[in-house]
Amino acid sequence: MPIKEIKLELVEAYLSNENIKKLLTLGIYDVLTSADQRLRYNIEVNKIEFEKSLQLDFELMLQYCDNNEDHIVKREHLPSSNKAYCQFYKFISDYVSKKEDQEVSENLRKMFDYFKPKSCK
Repeated sequence: MPIKEIKLELVEAYLSNENIKKLLTLGIYDVLTSADQRLRYNIEVNKIEFEKSLQLDFELMLQYCDNNEDHIVKREHLPSSNKAYCQFYKFISDYVSKKEDQEVSENLRKMFDYFKPKSCK
């Protein structure tokens, strides 16, 4: 899906530093309370790397909002944590769908789908 199909101004308005911090906190908590022990272990061991990587994802999203270039940037994540990233992005997608205005959440979901790791379905 081309980035042109996403209303970037709606995403940009949502992805403030305050919201990014909230999403990181909620998303990481969601992963850490998962029933999957291996997943929890991977995050506990790699928590700082995981947070840094997620922060980079959000920064990339914001840069996309700023310059709207057509090339595709995909993050390469720690192989041991792929499942955690997938869970994180799914959580974010579900969370914004429930909490935000329909048009905003639709555009955010598209943006998260655009950026989520290739290994996620």
